[in-house]
Amino acid sequence: MIRLPLVLLHLVFLISLCRGQTQPLEIKKKNNSRNQYKDFVYDGNIIWALTIEGKLTLFDATNGDLISRKVKNDSPIIALANDKEGNIIIGDKSKMIKKYDKQTKTWIPLYKFDTTLLAITFDSKNNYYLITNKGVFDVSTKEYFYPDISQNYQIRHNAGWFREPALLTDRSDNIWIGFGYGEWGGELFIFNTTDRKFIVPNLKGFPIALHPIKSIFESNENVFVTSGLMHFFISGSIVKFDNFQSSPLFESESSRISLNDSTNGEITHGEYIGPGTYNHKDSSIYFYSQNGIFRGNPANDLSKIEHWTKVFQPKLHWKNGQSDAVGSPMNVLKIQFVNSDKLIFVSQNDGIGIYDGKALIMTR
Repeated sequence: MIRLPLVLLHLVFLISLCRGQTQPLEIKKKNNSRNQYKDFVYDGNIIWALTIEGKLTLFDATNGDLISRKVKNDSPIIALANDKEGNIIIGDKSKMIKKYDKQTKTWIPLYKFDTTLLAITFDSKNNYYLITNKGVFDVSTKEYFYPDISQNYQIRHNAGWFREPALLTDRSDNIWIGFGYGEWGGELFIFNTTDRKFIVPNLKGFPIALHPIKSIFESNENVFVTSGLMHFFISGSIVKFDNFQSSPLFESESSRISLNDSTNGEITHGEYIGPGTYNHKDSSIYFYSQNGIFRGNPANDLSKIEHWTKVFQPKLHWKNGQSDAVGSPMNVLKIQFVNSDKLIFVSQNDGIGIYDGKALIMTR
């Protein structure tokens, strides 16, 4: 009988999480391969999915069908991106940046690099920037830029950057570069491509030593950063930046449910917040956690999970031994809206997810 209130509390919590999910979700699975993916880009209703082996697989974004056309490259691909003109750009282990020519269906070599490539991005004029172990590399001027200071006292970068970053080049051509280091927190650097210098953000509302960064995205007014951590307990946060000043939008931490002031009780876990994105069609943030994909308008009070709407909860698999591995949320690496009405995400073990508001297609 003593446990009855706990059961009721958990029931109320689960009901609140499911608020807003008013219709059953149709799930379609298409298992064309056993590939595992780490990234994707979108091009004219085609999803270009990058496998962990550095190969490309193409899917129809409408129905999730595998496209038989093969896009081969003579070296494993490290980084995949769309430039501002919509071209497919890759960097591979031959240390070459290449552009895909749709007419000839071949790769055009653009630039030979000599460092460790982590990511590729572009400013509004379609100038190329490489994120490397030596910092930001401006391809047009052949210059490297590396920050003088770090805001996380626990991390030393004497040997350079070495993890794949969360990345955003905002509408003002600032390159936001975020890293996650698990229990050691994260790093956030902002490079202004116009003034060619690093901007030091005000992180008073976002203690970087506690927040490994999972994604960076923007609305018309703000930049947002998501963070998730599993270290003894599960927690996550979403922070808003206004003119490089941080303020918390949503913070979720584990808590203990106790009875009669007892120190014994059960743990209610927070949200392990993974990647997020912004949909301009409904002016809402979407994020993925171990409890599903949630939606919320940042103009509203989003300080509690009850203020978010749960959109759907895909059942995904995970494996021990992965970085930060404690469950399915660590295996969703990226979510992105295409055409403002279709949400696409990549999971390491279950393939590419395509959600159109009615049905979820899982394809691989």
